Amino acid sequence: MNLNEEKYSKFALIREMLETPAIIRSFDPRVSERFVKKIRSKKGLFLTGEGSSRLFPAKRAISSSLKKEFLIPVITG
Repeated sequence: MNLNEEKYSKFALIREMLETPAIIRSFDPRVSERFVKKIRSKKGLFLTGEGSSRLFPAKRAISSSLKKEFLIPVITG
């Protein structure tokens, strides 16, 4: 896919997908530190979304929990 071809560039979803690498590169994990204590004090974490918006964060959270990096039950919907 490339945005020089109209069959791809006319769709916002394609443009947004191609923006993802730059967004990930600029992400600062320290931004989320203020939420960690609050989340850990709860009984679980409910992640919701559609498609990869839910699948990738949920799989990461489940994987981290299984590795005992972040012990919290994860429920997806």
